[in-house]
Amino acid sequence: MVAYLTRAGNVPLGRFAATNPEVLASALGRYGGLDLETSQLPADITSWVLDRPLRHQGRQLPCRVLAPGSFGTNVPAITDVVSDPWGPAGDAVVSRARRARQAGAAGFRFTGPADRPSLLTRMDLAERVRAEAGGLIVIDGPAGLRDDLAAGLVSGRADLVSFTEEAA
Repeated sequence: MVAYLTRAGNVPLGRFAATNPEVLASALGRYGGLDLETSQLPADITSWVLDRPLRHQGRQLPCRVLAPGSFGTNVPAITDVVSDPWGPAGDAVVSRARRARQAGAAGFRFTGPADRPSLLTRMDLAERVRAEAGGLIVIDGPAGLRDDLAAGLVSGRADLVSFTEEAA
């Protein structure tokens, strides 16, 4: 439910906490590997989400925010700007991602324009690649859109985020 309601960016996690605290507590608990009650919802949900550690293939990262350029060449960048992640351009990205995974790519880093509509579409494309090709998913975006990036993490569209210097 969190993934569905946050997809278009119209329901930020903070508003979700005010209107559906039980659902958000359950989603955050699953995301953080905890059993959260509504009374335990963090005051700053976005920071809490970004500060959760990630365990991936025997490696532990202290939080979900990567420094730009982290993870090396085994996580190639996808820079395609698509208007419809489920249209022909999205199909082409998924096809390339599948081939890259078969060739040994550990995952993908999605990067692109800093505006909010582009970031939300990029997260949809990342979610599709994650579902159809697999691998670690990193989404680049401006720090000014950290609430949207955190919602993408909780909803399973990405594993990590990296803040760009560009203004939103």
